[in-house]
Amino acid sequence: MVYPIHLFQVSRYTFQIDWSDGTSDAYRLSDLQQRCPCQFCQKGQIKEVDPLVLAQKIDVCGRFGIKIEFTSGCNHGVYSFEYLKNECREK
Repeated sequence: MVYPIHLFQVSRYTFQIDWSDGTSDAYRLSDLQQRCPCQFCQKGQIKEVDPLVLAQKIDVCGRFGIKIEFTSGCNHGVYSFEYLKNECREK
């Protein structure tokens, strides 16, 4: 299993994860909020996401993933590292 080695802020709107397989992926906060896995967002509660949304806080949830507290909208979703690695990286 691939796991994160280092998570750091790239800009006000983007952070990066360096993975154990030697790769790195960048993540834009607005893209992550748009793809939030929580039940409210999956039911379409959040319709528009501000492209300049920021994170007030990012918490690591053990070895499982991260939880992001956004400046607007949802802060309930937990993004598993598997989800981040396989589904959410910036193209």
